[in-house]
Amino acid sequence: MRGILRASCSRVRAAISERGTLWRLAQKEGRMRPLVVVIDDSMTVRKILEVTLKRAGWQVCTFADGLQAMRALVQQEIPVPEALVLDVGLPRLNGYDVARAFRQQPSCRRCIILFLSGQDGFFDKLQGRLAGGNAYVTKPFHPIEVLQTLEALLWRARQDEDP
Repeated sequence: MRGILRASCSRVRAAISERGTLWRLAQKEGRMRPLVVVIDDSMTVRKILEVTLKRAGWQVCTFADGLQAMRALVQQEIPVPEALVLDVGLPRLNGYDVARAFRQQPSCRRCIILFLSGQDGFFDKLQGRLAGGNAYVTKPFHPIEVLQTLEALLWRARQDEDP
């Protein structure tokens, strides 16, 4: 079992290292990666995603619940993010409600929203789409899966912007 985990970890490190190298080149050319806001009540998930995304060159802000993130955005403590990674099962306000609230902000209408959830039923995913989500990743997930999904969504959004 440990051998499998070590092999998996080395593949993750190699992928992150490769992406980090690409990011350093982009940084030298003056192109910075966009901001992603991670909202999850699990400190472990927040930390894993923060480390993975930062190593890949993303700017990352994390919050334990959606109300904190909304307050920071409204009070302009953080810039408008290009992407949100939202846990569905948040305390006080669930991820679907947070997504709807973000979508109502004029500055966040074009924001990419990726849901994380342990629920993988058809209606759960449909509810995510109806709340304004662009993608839905089920837990347990691999951090590289989240990274690749975000990059694909960002690439698609930028293709749609170009005439």
